Amino acid sequence: MRILSDVYIIGAGETKFGELWERSLRELATEAGLRAIESAGIFSKDVEVLYGSNTLGGAINSQNDIGGLISDFTGLAHNNIPAITVEASTASGGAAVREAYLGIRSGEYNVAAVGGVEKLTDLYGSQVLDLTSTLLDSEW
Repeated sequence: MRILSDVYIIGAGETKFGELWERSLRELATEAGLRAIESAGIFSKDVEVLYGSNTLGGAINSQNDIGGLISDFTGLAHNNIPAITVEASTASGGAAVREAYLGIRSGEYNVAAVGGVEKLTDLYGSQVLDLTSTLLDSEW
């Protein structure tokens, strides 16, 4: 295993931002993921690991395991690669990028994909406030 000194972000993909009630968490994650692969100029078979990030998908959209979901619907699951879900409250996306960086830097992987998706507007404001408050100390 070799230690790499430089790690690069070679592609990015995103969807429209906004109150997208007609779009599912899965649709948004898949669209952004496929755009990122295309932007990078690579093939899905080049990706060796996927890190998916989300905080409240289970509570708001009844969707946990966002890493597995992204892997399945972008076609990366056909590569038989690890699909890891990273949840770190409001820093989930950054934590997923860090994990990909560490995996590449260590020499374990050459190409990692990172995806994150959140849909906070699928509930009313007070419901979202109740859920986001669970990210804080519940005994306070």
